[in-house]
Amino acid sequence: MLKKILKFFKFIIVGCVWTFALICFARWLLIKIWSFDIFYKKQWEVMVGFWNNNGVIIGFSDYMFFVTLLFVVAFWFFGWYFFYKLKYSKILIAPINYIANRELKKYEKESKYITFKNISVAEKITVEDLIQERIHKEKNEDNTKKADLLRKNISEKIIKRKEQ
Repeated sequence: MLKKILKFFKFIIVGCVWTFALICFARWLLIKIWSFDIFYKKQWEVMVGFWNNNGVIIGFSDYMFFVTLLFVVAFWFFGWYFFYKLKYSKILIAPINYIANRELKKYEKESKYITFKNISVAEKITVEDLIQERIHKEKNEDNTKKADLLRKNISEKIIKRKEQ
């Protein structure tokens, strides 16, 4: 229940902030381009009188003014939905993540080479080279010779016991 209440408050707060920001921007845009103030009643009365007297939209500027007024309403709904779906916790924590990951990124940019200090000549060896060297070493050990020697010893012991 509390989760639903918090979602509702988020919906209302986002709606109020978005509405205020959009109205301020739309008013500024309409005043700058067409000298039309959306809060001035006389200008709306002039528009209503124009439509009632069978006014005709002529020219690109008039069409863009009409489209702008229509799109402000559509943009209001889509913007409200977009800003409601944003994860504000991620936005608020982003600077902290940036500072924390800055140290990690510094080490990521360094080379992949490891320097062994115990070696008299400091040679750089990658981890992949170490793994390949170990695999090669294991393959080169002659396990078959060891197995043959072990079989020979066992067979000699068996023969000695049979003779006794």
